[in-house]
Amino acid sequence: MKLSQRFAHLALARKIVLLVALMGAVSVAISVYALAHIRSIDQQYRALIANEARSALLLSEAALLLSDASRLMYAVLTEQEESAIRAARVPLAALQTQFGAKLAQSAALLPAKATALEALAQQSHQAFLLAGDVVDAAGRWRGDQALRIIHSQFEPVRQDLRGALAGLASASVADFESAALQLKRSTTRTIVTTAAAAGLGLALVIALSAGVA
Repeated sequence: MKLSQRFAHLALARKIVLLVALMGAVSVAISVYALAHIRSIDQQYRALIANEARSALLLSEAALLLSDASRLMYAVLTEQEESAIRAARVPLAALQTQFGAKLAQSAALLPAKATALEALAQQSHQAFLLAGDVVDAAGRWRGDQALRIIHSQFEPVRQDLRGALAGLASASVADFESAALQLKRSTTRTIVTTAAAAGLGLALVIALSAGVA
């Protein structure tokens, strides 16, 4: 016997109870489905912000540290005291440490870019070695040699580093936008599926209620 025929032979009170129970079950199922998917999407979005967006910020901050190192090189050339010139190694070392930390944090957030970031770390080591050479040359009152190191060696390496950092930051932003679009589409699919399920459940309840006498 078909479900609708069996339902038609039930007592009115039992029909009403079954319809109410069915409506409740459909509502609960739809709610659980929607909440589970929306929660999953929310978690993915939060992870996305924590990784791609944070990485782009870290790389931008690393580029600023390179600019600080460049300014420090030129400031050294204007110092009159050798002790003040030699003392520039302290903030220079601090900048190098901060730069390395930014790259390490970014690599931890984005393991897929770890190889590229490791190559940048090695390149930055060369840049800071050159910066140290500038301090040594200035400390020996050889400003012409210090300027040559800055213009012919340090600045080209710094510019290459800045370009590579900007490229990685742009890639992180692009990955963030692409993933955000995918999550948006997933949210839309969840809403459509939920609406369709609600419509089907309502249609079933209406079809069964038509047999209530």
